[in-house]
Amino acid sequence: MAEPQTACDRSGGDAVTPTVFGNLLAGVLPAAPKVDQPWAVAVSGGADSMALLRLLVEHLGPRRGNVTVLTVDHGLRAAAGDEARQVGVWCRQLDIDHHILRIDGAAPTTGIQAWARTQRYQVMLQFCRDNKIQQLFLGHHRDDQLETLVHRLRRESGPEGLAAMAAAHPRRGVHLIRPLLTVRHLDLIATCRRFGQQWLDDPSNHDRRFQRVRDRLLLAALPGGEADRSALWRFADAMARTRQVMDRQLQDFFTAHGQLHQGAWASVQIAALRQLPPAASGFFLSRLLRALGGAEYPPRTTRLNRLIEQINSSDLPYFTATLSGCVLFVKNDRIVICREWQHAATMHYPDDGRWHRWDNRFEIRVSKGFGSIMCGSLGEIGWGDLRRERQLHELVTALTPLPRQARSAFPIIRKLDDGRVVNHLRGYDGSRSNGGDDRLNIVFRPNGRLLGPDEWIDV
Repeated sequence: MAEPQTACDRSGGDAVTPTVFGNLLAGVLPAAPKVDQPWAVAVSGGADSMALLRLLVEHLGPRRGNVTVLTVDHGLRAAAGDEARQVGVWCRQLDIDHHILRIDGAAPTTGIQAWARTQRYQVMLQFCRDNKIQQLFLGHHRDDQLETLVHRLRRESGPEGLAAMAAAHPRRGVHLIRPLLTVRHLDLIATCRRFGQQWLDDPSNHDRRFQRVRDRLLLAALPGGEADRSALWRFADAMARTRQVMDRQLQDFFTAHGQLHQGAWASVQIAALRQLPPAASGFFLSRLLRALGGAEYPPRTTRLNRLIEQINSSDLPYFTATLSGCVLFVKNDRIVICREWQHAATMHYPDDGRWHRWDNRFEIRVSKGFGSIMCGSLGEIGWGDLRRERQLHELVTALTPLPRQARSAFPIIRKLDDGRVVNHLRGYDGSRSNGGDDRLNIVFRPNGRLLGPDEWIDV
């Protein structure tokens, strides 16, 4: 295990005060928290997350019992388990609930950090969904934001990607809250010093095999020093403000000219889309593609620009394209965007009453006693087979008007015990009933923002 770092070495930073942190929280929370509202905090044991934990505990005072600390053990290093248990020791000293979440499955041989990040979010969001926690606090700070910006510049990201991490972002029905994005890493070390709090230093943070570490060293070596880093941060902040404006314009445009259909596919008027400036249409299509295709990140700018050129110049009755796991085609006077059904894997889910993720687009919950299920695209089962099952007349009637590609991507659920297809159109989203069987819930929850702060539709 990495030796806990002493909190008495001088960092040169300025500790975050209770007043400053209170103002930071007020600026990022989606709404004023209720007195008994539970909060989860991701804590690795590093200086950043330990500073966040101590600031939250200080802010909540006697309400600290609302906080649950989550530490993820990726199983990548022999010392990881001991380090997670050390975080537990510090939490017990603060009288805070602590859970160690472990990753199932072996790590890949390449892209380890990206894999670890994805797995980390999955297990933490699953814990929050299972325990009805709506806020997950993360310790990302200004230095992390700059590294994210450099990474996305390298990926040729568009305006949305260059806005870097959002201070508040919905994901799987949980708000990811990053109150420290304007605070430097040095200031968080100073904050740990203010509390007399030790922390752990992950050796992978210094391993030059990882691109993020090389980006960190690049930022540290900028000729202008802090002035250059501040300029980059102001650029990311300007892009974030642009993203907020574009969010509102996107919502208005989609309300007027587009539609999100049952089954998680969308259509938009061709003439209206062609009238948008290229930057605006790129932003709009990027949102749709990421949400409907289940991608972790927006498409690369070069590929997105090529798509926009096709839309603006093609003989549209014959237009078809694929990008980010989606297929785009023309139907009447609209462009249709839907999932490529061949890329949606069939998955099995137990009847454990928990929310599970399918295809990075849907949330599925099966009540205990219903029986285990499998979920896959209709294309894998076959439209002809479904039409021959007489008891599914209502489902077949609902799917018949859909474009063929959208129908093929429609999620179909079978019970594992007898192979019977379930008419899940009668389900509900867990918060409001539409008069059907509530033992099976399937809800579209896109991976990124689409229409507003936390959109969903029943399937």
